[in-house]
Amino acid sequence: MRWQIERMYFIAEKLLVVGALLYFMGAVVPVLRNPDDRYLDAQTSDSVILLEQLVIYAGAMIFMIPIRGRLLKVFAKNPVLCSLLLLILISTIWSAVPLFTLRRAIVFMLATVFGLYFGTRFETKEQIRIVASALAVCMILSVVFIVALPRYGYDRAIYKDAWRGVFIHKNIFGTYVVIATITFLCFRAESILELVVKYLCLALSVWLLIGSEAKGSYVVMMVSILLMFLYRLLHIYWKRVIPAATIALTVLAVAAVYVASNADAFLRGLGKDATLNGRIPLWTAVLNVSSGNRWLGYGFVGFWATNNHSVWSIIGWAPLKAHNGFIDLLLELGLLGLGIFALNTAIAIWRSIKLVARERTLESQWPLLMLSLILLYNVFESDLMVQNGFFWVAYVAITVSTQRAWSVSRATVRTAALTGTQFSVPEYEPCSQ
Repeated sequence: MRWQIERMYFIAEKLLVVGALLYFMGAVVPVLRNPDDRYLDAQTSDSVILLEQLVIYAGAMIFMIPIRGRLLKVFAKNPVLCSLLLLILISTIWSAVPLFTLRRAIVFMLATVFGLYFGTRFETKEQIRIVASALAVCMILSVVFIVALPRYGYDRAIYKDAWRGVFIHKNIFGTYVVIATITFLCFRAESILELVVKYLCLALSVWLLIGSEAKGSYVVMMVSILLMFLYRLLHIYWKRVIPAATIALTVLAVAAVYVASNADAFLRGLGKDATLNGRIPLWTAVLNVSSGNRWLGYGFVGFWATNNHSVWSIIGWAPLKAHNGFIDLLLELGLLGLGIFALNTAIAIWRSIKLVARERTLESQWPLLMLSLILLYNVFESDLMVQNGFFWVAYVAITVSTQRAWSVSRATVRTAALTGTQFSVPEYEPCSQ
C-alpha cells in the first residue's frame, strides 16, 4: 500500500512539472484563447493566467516541502545567482514604476523558485526525460492543430501557410522544435518502445521545423548540431583535442568568411535585410535613450514601461522589447546586472564543460547545449529574463544541477584521495551512445 502511495505521489509530481513546463513554454492555452492576436497581447495578465499560476506554484510548493532543506542549501551554494535575484528586488528603489516592478519581480521570483526546485529535485537524466515528455506533447498536439484545427495550427495572419502548432507564433514554434530535436538526441532510451518514440519524435521535429518556415531556427538547428560534434571533443584525450580543435576551428573560420563575403544573399535567404528587419536601428535607439542609466538601468521591466514612446518616435514602429535579451537585461539592471549574469553564466558553462568531460555521454551534453541555445536565441530575441519564461526556468535549473553535479564530483575525488583509490583514465573513451 505504501509503495502504491509513493508511486502515485511521484506520478502526480511529474505530471505537475510537465504541465508547468508547457505553461512556461507558452503552449496550447495562449493560441486557443487568442488565435488571431499577436504574442504579447496573448500574454496579458487576466484571470485565466492567474489561475494557471496559482495551480502551478501552489502545487509545486506542496512538492517542495519535503526537500526544503536541500533547496535552501542549493540557494546558498549559488551566491552569484542570489546576487542577481537580490538586484532585481532592490531595483524597485530606482524604478520609475516601483509597484509595477515589484509585482513583476515577485512573479519572476516564483518562476525562479520553480527552476531551483526542478534543478534540485531531478538529476540531469530525469530533467531530460521530463522536458522530452513536455516537448513530445507539444509536437503531437501541434500535428493535431495543423491537420484538424488549421485556424489554430497555422500562422496565417502574417505568414500565410507557415505552421505554428500549439504556439502563438511560428518563430516560437521553431524555437521549441529545435529544443525538442536537441533534447531527443540527448535522450537515452531504456526500452525498445522508448527508442521507437525517440526516433519518431526526431523525425516529427524535422518535419515540423520545415513547415514552420522559421528560417532563423533553421540556422540555429544547424549550429546546434555542429555544437554537438564540437562538444564531443571534450570526450577526447587531451593530446588529441588540439588537432581535432584545429580542424574544427578551421572549418568554422572558412564558413564565417564565406557568410561574411555573401552577407546580403545569406540574409535574403533568411528573409532578413541589412538591418536584421529593423533590429539594428532598434538596438541603436534603445542604447542611446538609456545612456543616462547605464550602471543600474531603469529597474526590472522599468525601461519599456517608461521610455517606449521615446524609442518609437526614433525608429517609427512600436516594439515592446529590444529583440535582444542581453540588451533588455542592460536596460533593466544596467552594467551591474549584466556583469553578474555574465559571471553566473561563465560559472555554469565551466561546470557543464567539466560534466561533459567527466561523464562522456550525450546526456551530459544537454545542459551545455541548452545553455548554448539560450544564449544563441537571445541575440535576436528577448526571452532571457521574462516572467514565467521557459528559458529562465531552464537556465536556473541548469545552474543549480551542474553545481550539484560538480560538488558530487569533487567529493568523489576527495574520498578517492583519502582512501588511496586509483582511477585508470583511458586515452580515448567513445560516447556510450
